[in-house]
Amino acid sequence: IALPALYIINLNRKILGKPSVSYQKSNDRQFKVLDEAYYFERNFMFKRAIALYDEALENHTFNSRYRSSIILRQGYCYALTGSHDQAMKNYNTIIRDYSQESSAITASILIRYLEGFTLARERVLIAESDPVLKSRKLVSLLAYEQALKIINEIESKAAASDLPSIQYFKARCYSGL
Repeated sequence: IALPALYIINLNRKILGKPSVSYQKSNDRQFKVLDEAYYFERNFMFKRAIALYDEALENHTFNSRYRSSIILRQGYCYALTGSHDQAMKNYNTIIRDYSQESSAITASILIRYLEGFTLARERVLIAESDPVLKSRKLVSLLAYEQALKIINEIESKAAASDLPSIQYFKARCYSGL
């Protein structure tokens, strides 16, 4: 199935004015590590993906395009696990060391998003609002740990009418974590 898919991909790339890509089957461990890391990332197992991206960066040689993409993907995983400082470090590394790569543009955009999410989370946390509303806002900002902490504090004291939404957001937190 790879060859028909490759034909469709290359047709799209030709329409967009981009060069064709080729399919190369390899038993090289470096690409297996990247495949596994991407699999874990797409299935929301970010910590496992981070470890595999680390392995790829430490144990394998990649050109600057691959290396910047790996660091970018790893930064994304860090951001979604709540490790904002490490995500910022990755994004700034790309901008500083790989400015010639297209990943640098994406990294600069993701820095702005991360800064915005961080400010929004801080505002929600210091606001004197209903804990259910606060946890709902934190879930929408992907701040699962903070939201879960609030939910666990209010769950036993909540009115029966609030329990379904509390349990729903608790489940979303666990899913996100």
